[in-house]
Amino acid sequence: MLKKYPNIEMISPKAAALNADASATVIEDERNFLDNLLNRFVFLSDRAKVTVVNSLFDYSFPPESKVSCQLPNSAVFADLVIKIDNCCFKAQLELGTEQSLISNVFKSTIDSETMTVEENGHKTTFHYPEVAVISLCPSNSSYTFTITHDEVAMEIKVPVVRPTEMTVDELVDSGLTFLLPLHMTKFSPFTEILDRINVPNDELQKLILVEMAEAIKGIEKGHSLAQLNGNDKLFVLSMFSEVCKHFYPGFELVEKFCDDLKEKSGMTTQENESVFDTLISFHDMAENANKRTESAEQVAAEAKKVATEAKKVATEAMKVATEAMKEIAEVKQDFAKLIEAIKFHIPNFVFNPKSLESVNTPPSQ
Repeated sequence: MLKKYPNIEMISPKAAALNADASATVIEDERNFLDNLLNRFVFLSDRAKVTVVNSLFDYSFPPESKVSCQLPNSAVFADLVIKIDNCCFKAQLELGTEQSLISNVFKSTIDSETMTVEENGHKTTFHYPEVAVISLCPSNSSYTFTITHDEVAMEIKVPVVRPTEMTVDELVDSGLTFLLPLHMTKFSPFTEILDRINVPNDELQKLILVEMAEAIKGIEKGHSLAQLNGNDKLFVLSMFSEVCKHFYPGFELVEKFCDDLKEKSGMTTQENESVFDTLISFHDMAENANKRTESAEQVAAEAKKVATEAKKVATEAMKVATEAMKEIAEVKQDFAKLIEAIKFHIPNFVFNPKSLESVNTPPSQ
């Protein structure tokens, strides 16, 4: 009896998906599971993250680049914001129909929550992250959105990676070893593959096992190519095991394969969950530290702004003082000329500055 399809006997996932109620439950279940799965990306090493970003977005960041990640926005299914240097990227996971993919991707592309604003005088620039889609549903290899304003048109091209349609070697050779766990969803109800094959349940289990063995080799190969370090490898193997057990419950040999894999990797389910919970707590602490840093940076920016204004005021004051000193010097020169003129007419004239004090001194009572 399949655990995810309680009213359906041991039949293929394709047949199970034909049941409308079961299908709706399955899609919601998969969304929650995959959303949580994408969160795991933030715990990979920076080198592994850079490898994935370079492959998804066709960049060539050095392996030692520093990376920061933002956990997915709860309003958007399985999206992840990644920042490297001054570049911002968003990887988005999609399953369902192609129409829903197009709608979701366009909304994600112009998402105000991941937008940054740069103001320069009367000019305001909106910076949006580059978007790439990891699709588990039927889709093209890319989509182009055209935004027009008056006669100006701007095209946004969004690349799409379909890990279920790529072979294990293709994924590894393109630097996407991290997506091998998602590759193992290829025999699940929401892919097209089951529409192209029609095999009994025991034959389907054999196909799944063969693919699992190939994927394990691919993860080992990715590790040998330095796409994953030792901890990354264990993490991906753990994800791989979770994906297979989640999508193919009731297949005894698949479950045994996953149990053996966890035992060989030296990490039990409880230990893995404990590690994940610990990593989440560390990530939360890091997020809080980042927020405090951003707050301090804002305060520093305001202080710098105030200092700049103060400097402007001081400059203006110095300018006024300079003008005043200049005027005083001119007055002294004019006064000196006046004294000279008086002496010319009154040779015995002697100017005593103290005599001016009586001008401003009130008469004594």
